[in-house]
Order: sequence, then structure tokens, then C-alpha cells
Amino acid sequence: MPFSTGLCECCAAPGGCGLCVRTVCCPCTVLGDINEYTKTCPCGFVGGCCCGTVLHPCFFAAAAPKVMPDENACKACCCTYSCGGLYVMQVYREILIQKGAAPSQMEMK
Repeated sequence: MPFSTGLCECCAAPGGCGLCVRTVCCPCTVLGDINEYTKTCPCGFVGGCCCGTVLHPCFFAAAAPKVMPDENACKACCCTYSCGGLYVMQVYREILIQKGAAPSQMEMK
């Protein structure tokens, strides 16, 4: 099963332009959120920020198959080298889609 959004759809929903700006300006926060979901590195968000940034290709070789079971670790590693930011957004958008995009709002009583 392929990703729900294309690699070059950097402003696609969910996430939109905000995710694009966040990935360009502070990618470690997106890596932290990816790690929160995949539990690839220890220490949750902080572990993803640190390990995901320092060991970017290795992090995605382990994390991407957890998001998309058909994703090959070698392909994930190659994608981080050739188009890292785009791949980060694609994986994170897939997580948002799997989680149901946005949290639902509760009605106030």
C-alpha cells in the first residue's frame, strides 16, 4: 500500500503549509512527533529530536516501516539522503492520517 500523499505534495492536507514551514524551520520537532508515534528511539519526543536529527537516515530506516509496513528500510534511507525534508513531511502526514488527522472537538455543556 503506497503513502496516501505524494512525496512532492509538500502543502497537502493534513498538515498543509504549516507542516511545510515547520519542517523547513525546525525539523527536529517533526522528527520528535514521528518518534512519539513510532517509538523508534527512547525518550519519546526528545529522543526523536536528538536521535532523529543526528542519525537521520538510520532513524527513518527504522521508523518509516512502522508507519507504512510495505516501506523498505533501504528506500527510506535513500529518500532521506535525496529528498529528506519532503520525506519527513510525507511520513508525518501519513501518521496524521492514521491517527485521524486532527483531534475531534468536544461539545461544551
